[in-house]
Amino acid sequence: MTRWIEELSTALNAIGTSLPVATGGFIGALLSMRFLGPSASILFRMVMVVCGFSASVILTPLAVYLLGIHEINVMSGVAFILGLYGMSLVSEGNELIKSGALRETINGWFRKGNNGGGGEGGG
Repeated sequence: MTRWIEELSTALNAIGTSLPVATGGFIGALLSMRFLGPSASILFRMVMVVCGFSASVILTPLAVYLLGIHEINVMSGVAFILGLYGMSLVSEGNELIKSGALRETINGWFRKGNNGGGGEGGG
């Protein structure tokens, strides 16, 4: 029984994640089904679990890096939250991209960096 867990752990490590992080993301993605209406089909629910799990596995390393988290227990909690809300985050990000708001925000960062740092010596 432990051999398949070792093989699963090795496969997860090969894609850049760990068993606790993947487990947290998967459980979060499963629990996110609670937010879907009763009319959601089984296929739609399965796709949402896979997408929520994928979002958590992909976004957890970025999130823990940005938050400065180094403890595996906290990382699996972050993965759980990202699994639970992963599809909502992806949907919101998609809307930001479509509306152009993300581009404007990034352009604003670059403008501030280029125009705001010059002449005055900070003293």
